[in-house]
Amino acid sequence: PPVIPMPSNVTVAAQDGSVEVSWESPSGSQEYSNDLVSYSNENFVGNSIVVTTGQGYLGTLFEMPYGVESAIAHSARVHTSGAGSTSLAGFAVIGGIPSPTPLYTQTINTIENSYSEEITLDWEFQSSFIIALLVTADIGLSIDETATPGLNSWSNLGGWEPWSDVAAEAGLADGEFGIQAIVTSQGGSTPVFNVYRDPGLDDSYFQLMFNG
Repeated sequence: PPVIPMPSNVTVAAQDGSVEVSWESPSGSQEYSNDLVSYSNENFVGNSIVVTTGQGYLGTLFEMPYGVESAIAHSARVHTSGAGSTSLAGFAVIGGIPSPTPLYTQTINTIENSYSEEITLDWEFQSSFIIALLVTADIGLSIDETATPGLNSWSNLGGWEPWSDVAAEAGLADGEFGIQAIVTSQGGSTPVFNVYRDPGLDDSYFQLMFNG
């Protein structure tokens, strides 16, 4: 079945004899056709996130249009603070929640304080997805502190969390990570919503409002 993104910023206000509800709909207008998708401002200036003990994934959430049939990450580049060999992984995002297990992994080579060479992927997803770098003490993922809040930056250092939350708790810099990709999406539409009300006292059924 299609993946249904949730509306965001839902607000409810009681009026005189009514209730006013508003929300922001998932985007359905933007599609990608072999387009470069990047959420940073490219201002990395040597800032990076490393893991001092062990290793973990840091990644960028690539948001696809509502109702998308498929999305393909043709290639990617990563901006890192260290040079060496590590892994790049692709994670499906279902209902806004990243999968704990990657659908794809690939060994890559990074360049110190620069973008890597273009990495051919051709990874196919059913909806939004995360491309993540396995970071270590030697290879850190660059972060653009001018692109705040880091709405598309995610961390998996024992479980997926938005990087903004991790950064706030740990006193680290917020921003967008240095991961960009060439993406094509197929399908997508502008979402519409029905509004329901409970017509009875026993909560036995719900009924669509007239002209709702």
